[in-house]
Amino acid sequence: MLSHSQPDRFDLEVVKSTFYAHPDIVLMLINLFRIRFDPQIENRYEIYRNTLAEVEKTVCGYNSGQSYLDEIRRTIFKTALLMISHTLKTNFFVPEKHALVFRLRSNLPLRNGPGVADRSTFNHPLSHYLFFGRHGAGYHIGFSDIARGGWRTIICRTPDEYVTSCNNLFREVFVLAHTQHFKTRIFTKAAANSP
Repeated sequence: MLSHSQPDRFDLEVVKSTFYAHPDIVLMLINLFRIRFDPQIENRYEIYRNTLAEVEKTVCGYNSGQSYLDEIRRTIFKTALLMISHTLKTNFFVPEKHALVFRLRSNLPLRNGPGVADRSTFNHPLSHYLFFGRHGAGYHIGFSDIARGGWRTIICRTPDEYVTSCNNLFREVFVLAHTQHFKTRIFTKAAANSP
């Protein structure tokens, strides 16, 4: 999420090192996700609200005394919280699956993340899907109930190509979906106005 607007500040190694350096916060985030989506937990919505408040307090109060790193790490942890709180559905707890899929709220600021200025002029899409599997990762974005789908395959030969592709993937899919939606609206209007 963060690499789309600031790839130098939030590269893959920075995000990894943030999570590796603070397994206690990572465990809190994992527990929050489990509480929110595990169908075996009774009264999970109430437990989730209480746990969310605790995790938000920990993340917002994160302070190691190194202000530059603290700001970066707080932003990464807040983005993880944003992902958990804006996920509507997931197949995470389904026993058999080929990939992890997350349906995200349409107003999730995926292009930027918390603390990053919104430079987009696009409207929010109707749906976002994020999927991650053994052999690929990507997004499906729809601006209407009936949205043209698409698939973009990027074969990477080096880790550097992978990181560069991942940093740009959301933007490419988002712009493509927005363009398709715009073209569909123009075609629909033209068809409605023709004799």
